[in-house]
Amino acid sequence: METFYPVIPDLDKMSLEQAYELIEETADLVPAYKIHSLADRALESTIRECKKRGAQKIFVDYKLDDMPDTVAGRAREIKDAGADILTVHAEGRPEMIAAAIEHGPKIILAVTKLTSWTDQDIEKFYRRPAIDVITELAMWALEGGAPGIVCSGKHVGKLSKNEALKDMIKLIPGIRSNGVPTYDQKDPSTPYMAMLNGGTHLVGGRQISKASNRREAFIAMGEEGLQGLKDRAKDATA
Repeated sequence: METFYPVIPDLDKMSLEQAYELIEETADLVPAYKIHSLADRALESTIRECKKRGAQKIFVDYKLDDMPDTVAGRAREIKDAGADILTVHAEGRPEMIAAAIEHGPKIILAVTKLTSWTDQDIEKFYRRPAIDVITELAMWALEGGAPGIVCSGKHVGKLSKNEALKDMIKLIPGIRSNGVPTYDQKDPSTPYMAMLNGGTHLVGGRQISKASNRREAFIAMGEEGLQGLKDRAKDATA
């Protein structure tokens, strides 16, 4: 029996055919695939082809942020195109998040802050401690009814210790194993530390897509994350 890995590969920054090949190489191990710019030209046909190639679920990372009525309409279109997961910005407030949940795909995840923001950026803009801003945005996601959030590996530890937030899905982007280029990520985390500190799922980007053997790269990231999950379980029972 194959191992299930809590890693969601990012299909962007590659051609459609390269993305379809990655699905065929890894579909038996992957819970979902993330798309954004990959689907901008033809969302419905891209999702249909991804699933034809073996994808179980498609996660559309559009990070919607607009008036609730506008988001409701966009979320409905994305659901009708066949998406299973959709992101919105938590800054859109609970009413907007609730509109996406009512009209959109089955799973709505609310993004706290992009991992291209450093804590210094957040504190300069909001004039408050970064973790306070992130926690308030996570609470808005909860209030709006979202089952999960997208947050950095730097913040997931404190969010996971918050009693109100502990049962939410916590998807961690910006994942890089030690020695792997971080590219434009300002707050990268290793797969091990992200899962050890409370993450439930990881986004696997260029560390997988640029590897010479993408299946092996995916498994290596997944194994690293699973070890963090196992050690977290040990710590909880110690």
